[in-house]
Amino acid sequence: MGMSGTRLLYGGYAGFVGMAFNLPTGVMGIGSYTLYGGSFARRDLNGFKNGECIYLASAFYLSYGVSLGVSSFGFSFKGMYERNGNSTFAGGGVDVGTQVYVLPILKVGLTIQDLGGGMYPLDSRLGERKRYNMSYPTLRLGIALITNRNFTLSVSGIKHLDRSTFGYGAGAEYAIVKWASVYIGIHDLVFSAGLTFHVVQFDVSYAFTLDTVSKGFNHTASVAFLF
Repeated sequence: MGMSGTRLLYGGYAGFVGMAFNLPTGVMGIGSYTLYGGSFARRDLNGFKNGECIYLASAFYLSYGVSLGVSSFGFSFKGMYERNGNSTFAGGGVDVGTQVYVLPILKVGLTIQDLGGGMYPLDSRLGERKRYNMSYPTLRLGIALITNRNFTLSVSGIKHLDRSTFGYGAGAEYAIVKWASVYIGIHDLVFSAGLTFHVVQFDVSYAFTLDTVSKGFNHTASVAFLF
C-alpha cells in the first residue's frame, strides 16, 4: 500500500493512495489520484468579481498485471472526474503496458495510455449538444540499465499523438547504503531530485520538482509499506 502528497508552488495540492494484492494468477491494484488546483475569481460579463470557482480533478484506477518469465503485462481501467469553475466532466479510458528483460541488466517498457479515453460534459448549456469528447492516446517507451553496483540509469520517450513534438526524460538512482537511495531526473528540461529511506517494511520518500512557470519548486512526500 502506498500514499503520496504534493504541495504545488502556486497553492494547489495533489494526492495519491493505492494498494496492490496478489491473486492466484497475477497482481491486482486499485488507486485514486486527486488534484486540487485552488480557487480563482469568477467574474460577470462586465469583469466584476461575483464569486469564487475551483479546479478539481480525480482519477480512479483498477489495474491487473501478470508476470510471464522475462516479461510482464498489465492494464488499467480508469474513471475520471473534472470540475473547472462551473463546468463538470466525467470520463474514462484504458492504459496497457508491457516490460521485457532484453538482457539481465537491460529492461524495456512500452505503455499506451488513454485508449478510448475522453470526457463527457455533465452540465447542460443552451444551444450546445452534449457529446463524448475523445482524446488521443499517448505512447511511452522506457529503457532501464540495472547494474549490480546499486546504480540504475533510465531514459524514456513520450509521444502524444495529437502533437507534432516528442517528449523525453532521463533519470538515475543510486543506493548509497542498504537503507537509503538518492535519485535525480529530467523531463523536458524540468529537473527533479529526491531520496528514499527503507525502514523495515516501509519506504519513506521526499522529492522536489522545478516549477518552470513560477521558477520555484513543487514538493512531494510519500510512504509505501508491505503487509
